[in-house]
Amino acid sequence: MKGFVFWGLTEEHPTDPKNWLKFLRRVLENIGYSEPDKITFHAWRHLWCSRMSDEIADKRVLMTSSGHKTEAMLDHYAAHMEQERALEKLRATEEKLLLPILGFDKEDSEIIDAEVKLLPEDNDEKKEDCE
Repeated sequence: MKGFVFWGLTEEHPTDPKNWLKFLRRVLENIGYSEPDKITFHAWRHLWCSRMSDEIADKRVLMTSSGHKTEAMLDHYAAHMEQERALEKLRATEEKLLLPILGFDKEDSEIIDAEVKLLPEDNDEKKEDCE
């Protein structure tokens, strides 16, 4: 296997990047993207690496098709997606764990009967009890 991301009509040759770029720009125009001409073919490769890393954990498998010689270079393409997934997971977990404590009903998007306890400002003894 030669390691092409986008196969041509045969396994021995990759597809012509101009075809993919033409299709990508047409789709971007159709969905209202404001500057499809600024997108390059390299963006397709980047997207492929990022999305495939979502589904395939074994970097060696991805490197076989992407053509990257090192995991570091593959990580260059996929690392930001890992960070985005981590941030999304943190956000979802915070919502799940903290919003009910705050009395926030996510489905209704409004605060529901929340009881808020304020610490006394002047009495250090009462503050210690709350810590």
